[in-house]
Amino acid sequence: MRFIKLFILAIVLIGIVLVAVANRELVTVNLLPEPLMPMVDFPTEVSLPLFAILLLAIGVGLLLGYILEWLRERKHRKAVGQTKREVSRLESEVANLRKKTGEGEDDVLALLN
Repeated sequence: MRFIKLFILAIVLIGIVLVAVANRELVTVNLLPEPLMPMVDFPTEVSLPLFAILLLAIGVGLLLGYILEWLRERKHRKAVGQTKREVSRLESEVANLRKKTGEGEDDVLALLN
């Protein structure tokens, strides 16, 4: 199974390298629409290779996906935490009851208590 994962990863990396080599030309990206450009005092154009823009877009998409998934699973993590606390409380209660009744001790000693 590990070999299959490494093989798929190698194919994806080769694909990324091929796309990067094939798309090395510079592309100008405008950060604001044309009518808004005179309103700001900082540069609103960036020239980057096309593969860098593609990889950046994929990276931002992955990051947003991970963040949204983490937020969506929050209620499940909260429920697991509450369940763990309840289990811990119940285990300590069972231990206290076993102490009181003498369960787990020698039967003769439990009868004497």
